[in-house]
Amino acid sequence: MNKPILHPKTIQITHGPLPGSRKVYVDGVPFREVALSGGEAPVRLYDTSGPYTDENAHIDIERGLSAKRREWIWARGDVEEYAGRARKPEDDGLRRGELLSVPQFDRASRKPLRAKPGRNVTQL
Repeated sequence: MNKPILHPKTIQITHGPLPGSRKVYVDGVPFREVALSGGEAPVRLYDTSGPYTDENAHIDIERGLSAKRREWIWARGDVEEYAGRARKPEDDGLRRGELLSVPQFDRASRKPLRAKPGRNVTQL
C-alpha cells in the first residue's frame, strides 16, 4: 500500500496547552507541571516540547523556531556557517518524486553551523 500524498496546505501543527498539566519555567528551564489526584501536589517533569505547548508562544512554521542561543554560540568562537546541501526526499522519509507533498520552506536565511577546523562542538 502506498503512503497517501497530502497537499501541503492540509498539514496542521499541534500547539497550545496540554490537558491535565501546565507549562512552567524555573530559571528559564521548561517543565510540565502535572496535576495529580487525591490531594497530591503536582509533579514537575522536564518539558522537551519546545514552544509548541507554550500558550503565549507565536508559532509560525514558515519562519521556524527563534534562534535564542545564536549569540551565545557565536560568542564561543568555535563554529562557522557553511552552505549545507540540497534537500533530499529521504530527509523527510519520502521516495523520489514525493518531495512536493510536504511544505517547502525558505532556508536561505539560516545556514547550518559546523565546528571550525581543530575545534570540537558538543552539547556539553
